[in-house]
Amino acid sequence: HGHEDCGDKDCGHGHDGGHGHGHECSDSCDHGDGGHGNAHGHSHKAKFRHDSGVGSFVCEVKDKALDQAKFNEFLSALLEAHAVDLYRYKGIVAMKRSGVSQFVLQGVHEMCELTKGDAWPADKPFKSQVVLIGRNLPSEKWQGGVAEGAL
Repeated sequence: HGHEDCGDKDCGHGHDGGHGHGHECSDSCDHGDGGHGNAHGHSHKAKFRHDSGVGSFVCEVKDKALDQAKFNEFLSALLEAHAVDLYRYKGIVAMKRSGVSQFVLQGVHEMCELTKGDAWPADKPFKSQVVLIGRNLPSEKWQGGVAEGAL
């Protein structure tokens, strides 16, 4: 996985993604020779990395509480569209439900937990943040989806 060409045309080993390969040393081999035998294994640092599409982003709404029904719709749509590729999500949400309360969101794939906490502190401005970690997630769509639930 990700072996780079060591630049030694006389090296005598392939760089075709195999693991733990060995080679016969030549005069131009420059990996440090600590009195080892002729055949040995070594690795090469990756020159490039395949884009796996894994990333993370934050969905944030400031100064407004979220409507619980709309936030639940957002979560349902997110999970329906991306449960397999949604590795982890978590956050603190200011949600209106007979007053504004802090809700803690935690989830892995389709396993979601939304737990009501204390009332939102009166001296603290509303701020909801949800972090999504996954593969090939369209950040603009979901960031806007959280904002649509703001009251």
